[in-house]
Amino acid sequence: MPVKLKMTPCMAMTDTIAVHGVDKDRVLNFRSYNVRPEAMAAFRADTAGALVGEKIAARYNWTPGRHITLDELDGLRLNIHGIFSAIGSADDYIILTGRKYLQEAENEQGQS
Repeated sequence: MPVKLKMTPCMAMTDTIAVHGVDKDRVLNFRSYNVRPEAMAAFRADTAGALVGEKIAARYNWTPGRHITLDELDGLRLNIHGIFSAIGSADDYIILTGRKYLQEAENEQGQS
């Protein structure tokens, strides 16, 4: 999975934004995330769609329906469609978006 990281000087987990590019149709086959079905459908339908872990969402006051630009990640733009929980996992601190979108945003086409 392509991953982008933003790390603040103290490099603590709560100060890191990790954007994971995933196969939107298969991500739930490999991870157990508690996400509303309508949020998942909207995420899949939107090229720039994103699902955000609940802890990072709370930290930055992000909510579904928001459009965010991550200046620290070269202006990556995302549309938040849902917040997910991943109990017992650090995944509560990540952002999921489409693999292809993340590759195109980086102007890097990797292998499927």
